[in-house]
Amino acid sequence: MKRIAVVFAVLFLNLFLSVQSSQADARGLDPFGGFPGPQLVSPIADNIVLPAGSGVKFKWLCGRPRIDHYEFRLYKGYAMTADTLIMKNDVKPGDCEFELPAASFDVGQAYSWSLQIVLLNGDKSDKSYNTFKIIKK
Repeated sequence: MKRIAVVFAVLFLNLFLSVQSSQADARGLDPFGGFPGPQLVSPIADNIVLPAGSGVKFKWLCGRPRIDHYEFRLYKGYAMTADTLIMKNDVKPGDCEFELPAASFDVGQAYSWSLQIVLLNGDKSDKSYNTFKIIKK
């Protein structure tokens, strides 16, 4: 009898955890409470050539409901730390791209950027990030 009770307890716990996991998946969350960051569209190449008079256009896919804003950060170099942060910008939820002028970048320098979703309730997504280098033509 004790063995049957243990088997039912294990089955119930397994069922409970799988229901929690599927509910989290349906809401776009992972079972541990987070959710994936936005999908970056550009720049995602290793090297960027800036034609005269142009800039770097940062783009990502929109579409998640209940977004309060995106947190955009630009860093000089490969390390994404407070001392290499050169720009932090809150972007409205309907805006899925913006451009920085070429004068903001140095040829031969690597830059890293990250983007994170902030929901209306204050929850934040995982960060999406990429690094690129400005090169001469």
